[in-house]
Amino acid sequence: MADRPEVLGWRMVLVVGVLLTAWLAWSPGHGPHGVPHLDKVKHCMAFAALGLATFRAFPRWQAAGVWALLGFGVLIELIQAGLPTRSAEWPDVLADALGIALGWLISQAWRRAASINL
Repeated sequence: MADRPEVLGWRMVLVVGVLLTAWLAWSPGHGPHGVPHLDKVKHCMAFAALGLATFRAFPRWQAAGVWALLGFGVLIELIQAGLPTRSAEWPDVLADALGIALGWLISQAWRRAASINL
């Protein structure tokens, strides 16, 4: 399997990404930044990165990856609901879902570009 090292590398990126996202999501909040909806953009970008890593790390398990990432997004919000310095917002899960879709699109473009052997 020629791409095995690449897959292992993406799996390492995914683990680091999940740990970093969890740490950022559950650490004390930093207060308002003055930019409307910046939080949603952060959610979208974080889950786009997680999505890309997931779809590259587990190319045969795309649907399971989507559900796992959505579950992670819901878990983040459920835990934030119990944290005194955080708040849970279901629109964050929607931003996560948009990020997952973006990560999937990037992954598909990457796969197609690799098959052309640029």
